Amino acid sequence: MLRSPSLKLLLFAGGLMLLSASAWTVEARESNEPFPGLAEKAVALERLHGLVIAVDGEPVFARAIRGPDLDEPVNIKSLSKTVLSAVVGMAIDRGVFESADQPITDILDVPATADSRVSEVTIGHLLSMQAGLQRTSGRYYGQWVNSDNWVEYVLNRPFVDEPGGDMLYSTGSYHLLSAALTDRTGQSTLAIARDWLGDPLDIEIPAWLTDPQGIYFGGNDMRLSPMALLKIGELYRNEGVHAGKQLISPEWIESSWTQRGLSRYTDDRYGSAGLSPIWPGTEPITAVDSVGRCYTLCRNSG
Repeated sequence: MLRSPSLKLLLFAGGLMLLSASAWTVEARESNEPFPGLAEKAVALERLHGLVIAVDGEPVFARAIRGPDLDEPVNIKSLSKTVLSAVVGMAIDRGVFESADQPITDILDVPATADSRVSEVTIGHLLSMQAGLQRTSGRYYGQWVNSDNWVEYVLNRPFVDEPGGDMLYSTGSYHLLSAALTDRTGQSTLAIARDWLGDPLDIEIPAWLTDPQGIYFGGNDMRLSPMALLKIGELYRNEGVHAGKQLISPEWIESSWTQRGLSRYTDDRYGSAGLSPIWPGTEPITAVDSVGRCYTLCRNSG
């Protein structure tokens, strides 16, 4: 059983960072200014939109600097992957998906032109971005999102590695997960996220972009407030429990902390909670996107 760590939450360029408050002392807790000079330093960071620091789930510093109010939903870009991975875990808990080892072709129709190896790609491979398919991010992104069918486009990508091989950052992998959720439940990913995550946590999840078939964009462009993301971070910190109710199984939380891949660019170790580099010991796991939005959750025994 994990003892709850302290957390810091940083909104950077519209995104979030949660860091271990290892220097948080009794004196700091009781001080009228627990972080001297922090406000001035925050304002000096031109790309910083807001800052929230929470300890044991309670905000001890919260300020909107250049961005909107901290309760107002903003585009969280690729942090959407971390949120969607939580929903996928809930789908497995509820029996919507068999397990993370279920092949995606059990759920989605595969184009006749797709490589036969696509039948080896599992839900887990998509979560950890180890599908082996050519990426749909970076220089490939524009062509993908301008295609007539995003799901078929991803499934038709050539293989550049074997399923389960190297991590290849690809938002399309998460869009397949969104499509799978919609296929299996008969509901939109928006409706599922609101029902399973938004309502229990009492957080607002506005509608976001859909593909040409009406499937909500998996892995990008969700809109959540900094305070909403704090609640999601707390859900993971508390092993899937919120207000005494188990929303996500502890097994899924544990799985999310487990290393799955290694970034070829930064050598960060990645888990299955979206873009989540994992460090050993008391260091944090972090989700980072291409424009600097960060969301880091610490797991330690302090």
